Amino acid sequence: MALFSCKRHVRVKPKWPDSVTSITIPVGFISARFSQPTPIISIGAGRPDIGAYEYQSFSGQKYYVSQTYGNNAYDGKAPYYDGAHGPWQTLQYAAAHYTAGSYPIAVYIRSGTYQEQSTWGYLNHGTAANPVVITNYPGESPIIDGNNYTIGGGGSGMFHIYGQYHTVRNFEIRRGGNLAVILVGDYASADNIYAHHNYGGGIGGFADYNVIENCTAYYNAVSNEYGVAGSWGWGISLCRHGDFGNTGHGTVRNCLSLGNWGEGISTFESYYNTIEDNIICNNYTVNLYLSDTQYATAQRNLSYYTPGNQSQQYCTSQNCIGLGDEGHTPQSSDNIVRNNITWGGDRSIYVGTTNWNGTLVAFNTFTQVFDRIVESANLMCYGGAATGGRFCNNVIWQDDTDVQLARSVTSGVTFDHNNWHRTPPVGFGGTGDIIGAPLLAKSGSTVPRALTYAYFEPTASSPFLAGGTPVTGIDDDNQGRDRNDSTPDIGALEYQG
Repeated sequence: MALFSCKRHVRVKPKWPDSVTSITIPVGFISARFSQPTPIISIGAGRPDIGAYEYQSFSGQKYYVSQTYGNNAYDGKAPYYDGAHGPWQTLQYAAAHYTAGSYPIAVYIRSGTYQEQSTWGYLNHGTAANPVVITNYPGESPIIDGNNYTIGGGGSGMFHIYGQYHTVRNFEIRRGGNLAVILVGDYASADNIYAHHNYGGGIGGFADYNVIENCTAYYNAVSNEYGVAGSWGWGISLCRHGDFGNTGHGTVRNCLSLGNWGEGISTFESYYNTIEDNIICNNYTVNLYLSDTQYATAQRNLSYYTPGNQSQQYCTSQNCIGLGDEGHTPQSSDNIVRNNITWGGDRSIYVGTTNWNGTLVAFNTFTQVFDRIVESANLMCYGGAATGGRFCNNVIWQDDTDVQLARSVTSGVTFDHNNWHRTPPVGFGGTGDIIGAPLLAKSGSTVPRALTYAYFEPTASSPFLAGGTPVTGIDDDNQGRDRNDSTPDIGALEYQG
């Protein structure tokens, strides 16, 4: 079998670096620095469905796994032993004893803490008509546990999905030796996974048409806790697999990624991936990262940092959105960053010189960077020359005058129709710009998980109303509301007054 490898962190051995050998991680560990979040959707509660198929009416083959009632000598075809049929006992046995492709399959995992790694669908693919779903038994909440990083190391994930058209859904996965979930089958997906305290990272999609949705990734990439590793993984990523090449056409949506010791949500060495409708907060050096990728879209995300967050003192900069290559294939170009909102951090967005090629950054609201490092800025460029880049219809709100609105302009990028809080540095201004405070609503709190889009809503006094210019393909705002076709508002949100 091929094994996972990550360019940012290669899991070698489940041990702490020598510099932190005094740290112990007891069972049930939750960092005192950052309270454990509630998953986006309650694991197991009210989730008896398996996609389009309700549990009671599911017409395919049902299998069951139960620590309490199971035995691998049973046939796996009942939730408890009834004299003729009964559940299997272990995940890996179940993974090796179903046959996909001829009819839909559902594998229901009953309550318990399963300390094992499992590999699903190796040479055993589902189809669009006959998918495979591995999910919780209705009303129960199974936990997949790596026994303090001793299980699921090397190149594996606690759930390692090779099969096409396989979905893993409704699990808490914790303390694995590498990643919580690895998707290497085309059209494989992860839904409502709560991945936390995993050593290498959270959830990774490495094939084509992977979907990661409704998931929570918290305090993963523990290998880099306190910044000790010098390299790191992520909370959630769509990225290349060393044995399968570049990934593409995948989606990360409606996820929460926070407090990870690596990237929050990323895509790298990839094509045509979409990152949308996520909340990304207080991750190590960058919340939302596009690297070595083409034709990616990052849209309608909320990315923010709060002062004094758990990893701030251990890293040189924290960036809400980053576009930067690391020398791999493909070289980035033709990406879109639109309708996003940022708050805090050391930079709202940075864009590497060549990352500007063909790239559009439009209708975003970039706000309130911290005055923490020498090169703090709402927009950080790196000089040089690019072709076909555009930065338009963005709000740049920055009360602290010690923070520059923009740095190191890249030639070949068009700047127009932006609302700059103050006059921007030379080279960043353009046609249709509005200079002045954006006068946003500032409704609600900015503490972790309390910040919402309502804080950034325009008001009747906002100077940028009807000040934007139409951009082909962007006809809605951060909340999916229609924009004015001819005179849209600048920023991520269209005024609703």
